[in-house]
Amino acid sequence: MTQRVRLGPQISARIDGSYGVYRTQKHTGPRGSGTCNCPSERWPCKHLRALEATWRANPTSFFDVQRFLDSLALHSKAELVRAIGDMALRAPEALAVFGVADFIDRDDGEA
Repeated sequence: MTQRVRLGPQISARIDGSYGVYRTQKHTGPRGSGTCNCPSERWPCKHLRALEATWRANPTSFFDVQRFLDSLALHSKAELVRAIGDMALRAPEALAVFGVADFIDRDDGEA
């Protein structure tokens, strides 16, 4: 489990699984829901259970995204635009956050 992050009540991690690399996300509240892109038919999958167990055992091991976002206020608009460009080159799927149509995941089977 790598790339553990926290933003408010949400936690997320990258998990190198038996059949691929999965992104697992969970709400930490009392009735927390979660998602995982693994192929498991069991719910919750073992990745969600591992994410929750890691959070309970070591919450400080999760990167605090809000603290990082707060630090971005110190950067200029030009610096932030350049950073978004670098992010798009390293992780093109992140363009979906900006609504770029060809990068938005579709659950309806479209390619």
